[in-house]
Amino acid sequence: MPETTAAYIASATLTASSTLTYTQILYATYAAYAVASISYSNSQRRKMERRAREASNASLKDRNLTARGTIENRQIVLGRVRTGGAVAFIGSTGSLKEKLTVVVALASHRIAGIDAVYFDDELVPLDADGYVTSGTYAKQTTQPATASMTITDGSGSVTLPYTPSGPVQVTQNTGDDVTPVVGTATVVGNVASVTGFGGGSGVTGTATVFYQYVETTPSITSRARVRWMLGGADQAVFADLVTQFPDQWTSAHRGRGVAYLVAELDFDPDIYPSGIPNISAVVRGADEVFDPRTNTTGYTENPALLMRHYLLHPLGGKRTAAQLDESSFIAAANVCDQSVNYGSGATALYTAGYVAGTEQTPASVCDELAEAMAGRWGYAGGVVRVRAGAVGAAVADINASWLAEGTLAVQPRLPRAQLGNVMQGTFIDPVASWQQVQFPRVPVGAEAAALLVEDGGAELAQDVEFGAITRAGQAQQVAAVLLREARQGLTVTLDVNMRGYTLQMFDVVSLTLPRYGWAGKLFEVVSRSFTLGGAIRLVLRETGSSIYAFGTSFGTTDSLPNTSLPNPWQVPQMGAITASSGPTVLPDGSVVSRVALTWAAPADSNVLQGGYIELAYREGGAGSGDYQTLRADSNTGHTLVGLRGGRSYLFMVRAVNGLGVRGAWGPLTVHTVYLVRGPRAF
Repeated sequence: MPETTAAYIASATLTASSTLTYTQILYATYAAYAVASISYSNSQRRKMERRAREASNASLKDRNLTARGTIENRQIVLGRVRTGGAVAFIGSTGSLKEKLTVVVALASHRIAGIDAVYFDDELVPLDADGYVTSGTYAKQTTQPATASMTITDGSGSVTLPYTPSGPVQVTQNTGDDVTPVVGTATVVGNVASVTGFGGGSGVTGTATVFYQYVETTPSITSRARVRWMLGGADQAVFADLVTQFPDQWTSAHRGRGVAYLVAELDFDPDIYPSGIPNISAVVRGADEVFDPRTNTTGYTENPALLMRHYLLHPLGGKRTAAQLDESSFIAAANVCDQSVNYGSGATALYTAGYVAGTEQTPASVCDELAEAMAGRWGYAGGVVRVRAGAVGAAVADINASWLAEGTLAVQPRLPRAQLGNVMQGTFIDPVASWQQVQFPRVPVGAEAAALLVEDGGAELAQDVEFGAITRAGQAQQVAAVLLREARQGLTVTLDVNMRGYTLQMFDVVSLTLPRYGWAGKLFEVVSRSFTLGGAIRLVLRETGSSIYAFGTSFGTTDSLPNTSLPNPWQVPQMGAITASSGPTVLPDGSVVSRVALTWAAPADSNVLQGGYIELAYREGGAGSGDYQTLRADSNTGHTLVGLRGGRSYLFMVRAVNGLGVRGAWGPLTVHTVYLVRGPRAF
């Protein structure tokens, strides 16, 4: 379960009736961008910790290796995956002990089937009886043969009883000459012929044909045979083992509940120069997985159902059904089964293939399976809950009436060092013999360039290791989701009244707090706890369908804006000024020109609340000097008195918000000031 330890940098004490100042809102919502800090605690972090702790073990063994020892861990095979196992028995038979029999235990439960067998990293084709049909471990038997060919004036042909498997040589000894005439025949099917044999001498007579052919009864001698038992609870004994090893393998050795391979290897130093090969198999794993949606049991590659099965397994999580939130597993399973196309036809959105050993912690196995469905899992309130990569419907609408006296803190995003703008890593690729290979990086092209610009031009690569994903398209999909989640890191901690008690981890809620610019904004419940004051403290993280959208697209704009409040660093440009002028009488009785300037109010609350409009003006003639600036009387207009009548003036305005950020100057307005005539004019 992802645990959040946040260093909150923007907080304010809040009650249901309190209000926040404009400056508090701005700093709580925006200023934190520069110094945000939150611990990077998710499954990737835990996997890095496990790698460091298990580095030496990982270098000695992986799941494709078959181990031989006195004590070996048992394993649960989930979904479709290639795996080795533990050598459960080994013995030799034959008059010269030339046949070696190896029993490899693959899984500690019944499996659905075995799709392929590997010796070392070579796929071994088998027939219906388990014999190898081709490749290194199937030996062809070739035989040498001869035939006679009649040659007349250098030409001749013969139909051979067998089809040659290589070059055909023709030889003739002439008279007492000890140096034979030698040539290579042309072969079509099983007909060998020569022309120009002997060169210009025009050889005539009988020649001997030398060739090789492959025996057809049989043409291939299998040097290995592989069969298996699927591990049923009522499976019978493997009869050949009882026959071959009556003193060691009896009718009581049924291996119930254990899926195993029986490999018989015939001694041949040419085929087994390094001894016994590593034996592994592509296994369709547990076929006793219960689906609560249909009340059926069988084989599946659905990660949510596999996690449920593992958590209930006596060799896995050892949980009971009452300790699982069934509804969350059903919802996650439905998400995983959504039909998509990764490029090769319709398929499920998320699948998984994983081998869980008894040496692993249940948390590490659940981490891998949750990651395969771009989701999370956790344990809270005595039950295990899970969420796949999708957004559920909001279960509550939180507004100011929910708030209790306490803390409301905002964590806008992850720190830059933990943010990431490219995701790269590995997955298990069936095309590469089920080895761990790199998947194409996410994102690419213009979207990758846009993220680089947003993060100051530096590539911030995050490395991931997908141990349960066996499709390149799915690996990219999950990587894209992880990267989107990291970049949509708005986290809110708030204290609410007892209405929040019913909320659970992974519930989706909508949050409406106008002072923060949130109107129905979706958040996911990360955690819920009690405060010392008796309130419910919720930790919420923003969520939205764009995070889990199918595909690797990121777009060029923030799909989940942190707030609908205007950005204080983006002050809009003002519009044009309307100017009019006329006479006005001063208190001393003198008459002067007055200029009334009006404009549309800026549509920016950051300017209207705490900001102002700046006015600049000067005479329009050449060499009239710099602009004079002053603070306008209001957000919509200003009156100037005493400008020189009959002269043209230039006017323009710009907006300044409460933080002192200035917008661009609006368009120039040219106006000729009214000229007052008479003895008081100047």
